[in-house]
Amino acid sequence: MIETDIEDLEFNLETSLPVGLIVNELVTNSLEHSGAENIRVELRGLNGCFELLVSDDGRGVESPEVLEGSGNMGWYLVRALSDQLDADMNIETEDGLTVTLRFRELGYTERY
Repeated sequence: MIETDIEDLEFNLETSLPVGLIVNELVTNSLEHSGAENIRVELRGLNGCFELLVSDDGRGVESPEVLEGSGNMGWYLVRALSDQLDADMNIETEDGLTVTLRFRELGYTERY
């Protein structure tokens, strides 16, 4: 089961694309690799910042360092997109896997 708790927020293109891709990658990994029965996605505004949380109750990993050193392309993508957002990332590995990102909306670049 996938549960969501998502505030009605609007982001510009520079912010919405990386956020959407991160959610997609983390949820897909939970479905394909963790054996999770429950996945939770939360997105909320906090004092001018935003917090994204994606968690599952799957088998998880031993420690955050295991993810960082895995060489997994999906994890590389999550890390690169988080860096693009200049997000603070917290990884919890107890009772599954929880990834929390705190970020600000990126400045919009006028294109046309």
